[in-house]
Amino acid sequence: MAIRILHTSDWHLGRQLYGRRRSSEYSAFLSWLHETIRDEQIDVLLVSGDIFDTTTPGANVQREYFEFLGKLSETGCSHAVIISGNHDSPVLLGAPAALLKYFNIHVVTAREEALLLENRHGSPMLGVIAVPFLHDKDIRLSSELETSQDKMQAYHEAVAARFRSCERQMLEILDGRDIPVVGMAHLFTAGGATVDGDGVRDLYVGSLSHISPSVFPAAACYMALGHLHVPQCVGGMENIRYSGSPLPMGFGEAAQRKQVCIADLEAGQPPDVKTLEIPVFRHLVRICGDLRQIEERLSILSSDAPTAKALPTWIEIDYDGDEIIDDLSHRIERMERPRTTMEIIAVKNLRKAQAILRQQEQAQNLEFMTPIQVFKRCMEDNGIDQCQRTGLQAAFAEIYHSVLTCGSEE
Repeated sequence: MAIRILHTSDWHLGRQLYGRRRSSEYSAFLSWLHETIRDEQIDVLLVSGDIFDTTTPGANVQREYFEFLGKLSETGCSHAVIISGNHDSPVLLGAPAALLKYFNIHVVTAREEALLLENRHGSPMLGVIAVPFLHDKDIRLSSELETSQDKMQAYHEAVAARFRSCERQMLEILDGRDIPVVGMAHLFTAGGATVDGDGVRDLYVGSLSHISPSVFPAAACYMALGHLHVPQCVGGMENIRYSGSPLPMGFGEAAQRKQVCIADLEAGQPPDVKTLEIPVFRHLVRICGDLRQIEERLSILSSDAPTAKALPTWIEIDYDGDEIIDDLSHRIERMERPRTTMEIIAVKNLRKAQAILRQQEQAQNLEFMTPIQVFKRCMEDNGIDQCQRTGLQAAFAEIYHSVLTCGSEE
């Protein structure tokens, strides 16, 4: 008998964008997910970490999470398995685990677990090797004498050992029973793809967290991964997947097509995997250019603005014109647009920022320059002809010497 699973991850409930709350988007997503689980007749829901955006989510955010879990039984879903990610607090996420287990909601946070899920008749239907995010300090003892290479190798070996241990537990629990097994993990797999501004934080320096797919259990016919926000297969393997985040975490992800993964599993057979695109609940648009280009793009967007019932489009503006404009935000704010359906939530003045950085760099350099060198820099910055510089520099040197001489005589 086939088992149908739905794989999702990296919800980041409570996440804000430029200080704006996104509760309306998350409510829309969770409602859509409930409907999808019901309509697709999902047997098991797998959520592969980063449920919350911070380790201290607010009361409203937690209530939204528990309301979703409370309504899960209405969809016909038999089980849910949730593992913690690097953004989650294992203590907070795991606190209600004993209670949730009575409702067939299994939360794995402290360490890896092998789970045997039963159908409504009490017969085993699915094995789950669940491995939450593993911090280096929690799975091995480190030494101050370790090199970066030593640390990387030791971490990889420790993670591999956890997977092997959990797979052995799973095989012992199965005791020869022929049912499908899936794996869950929250980690950065070697070869995984990211994009600029995709919101993935806490990625280790170098490749410490880049785990080889070879550590994944051979017994698992499908690996439900979390941590990377770009939906993707790993190494071209259809059965090892990141579902990606359900919402764009930032404007760098705005063009991505977000999705959940659905797989039909049957013992001894390769999984039949498909993806289901998540609706866009709020459009994010990044506009780059000078003032004219920005105004033109806003005008085009205005003609394609969403209806009043939809969530307003959020816009990030990156000004990169040649002119340095001090009142940029004010001038952009005056540009025509439908304000009920389009909101400019961030204006970045790249030219001004670059000018400030140059000034700061020059100020730091001035501390280590002689007055003559400073005068030479001024002539360069002001475009003084080369034929004039020798005479001007001689005049400056004479004046400077005169000032020093006067000061010593006093």
